[in-house]
Amino acid sequence: MTLEFVVERDVMVPMRDGVNLSTDVYRHRDATPRPVIVYRTPYGGKRGGGGIAATIFGIIDVLERGFALVVQDCRGCGISEGDFEPFVVERDDGHDTIEWAASQPWSDGRVGVAGSSYMGVTALQ
Repeated sequence: MTLEFVVERDVMVPMRDGVNLSTDVYRHRDATPRPVIVYRTPYGGKRGGGGIAATIFGIIDVLERGFALVVQDCRGCGISEGDFEPFVVERDDGHDTIEWAASQPWSDGRVGVAGSSYMGVTALQ
């Protein structure tokens, strides 16, 4: 079976205070809503050296297991708006991102978070 997927780059996701966070969405080409995994990273931007390349699961791993993947630059990182202040707004930004992901037409409403290091902190908060 061939894995066919769509990549939406730099989708600007609005936070409750009006700041927009740059988000990449990796999803299956078919229209079937799927559960979503969210990674939020400050490391070198979404596509930088410490971003998705340093995650526990790779993009293809997540997609092959039937999930959609959302990878987001934390506030003030990459091309996300705002100022990076470690740990200050991760809880609210993470909540808003999860709510956004759950409401998308390619999502079945179930959203999980993953990450290690600072990405683990964003998941825990």
